[in-house]
Amino acid sequence: MWALLPVVIVALLVWEAPVAFGKKVVLFSEVYGVLVDASGVPQPDIRIERKWVWRGNENSDETVTGKDGVFRLPEIGDTTLLGSILPESPVVGQDIFAHGSDGAVNIWGATKHSYDANSEMEGRPVRLSCRIDQEPNADGLYWGTCIELKDD
Repeated sequence: MWALLPVVIVALLVWEAPVAFGKKVVLFSEVYGVLVDASGVPQPDIRIERKWVWRGNENSDETVTGKDGVFRLPEIGDTTLLGSILPESPVVGQDIFAHGSDGAVNIWGATKHSYDANSEMEGRPVRLSCRIDQEPNADGLYWGTCIELKDD
C-alpha cells in the first residue's frame, strides 16, 4: 500500500494542483450584447454561439437572443499552475457567431492577450451592439460587426 503513495501524490498534483495552487484567469469576459439589423430593429430568437481557443483546446457555449435582441454570455475562467509560477503571455482566440436565417455571421473575432477581466475592452465591461445583416469587417472594435455600447 505504501508503494502506491508516490503515484497517488503525483496524480493529485497533476489533477488538483492547478485548481488548488493555480492562478485564476479570465479567458473570455462576460458579454452583454444587443443584436440588431440595419434599421436598428432588435433580432429575437437568434442563436448566439461563442467559441474560444486556449492552449490548443477549443471550447464553446451558446445562448439565444431575447425579444429585445439582448444576449448575455457569462465570464469564462480557468486556472493555470504554470501561470502562477512563470510569467506567461496568454493567447486566447475568441469568436462570437450569430446564427440567423441566412447562416452564421461572425459578429466578434479577437485575440485576448491578458488574463484580466474585461481586458478585451481595456478594462471596460464588454457591452456590444452587433449587426446580423452586415459582412464582418475590421471597422468596429475587432473583426466582426460589433460596436461598443456607450452608457447614456
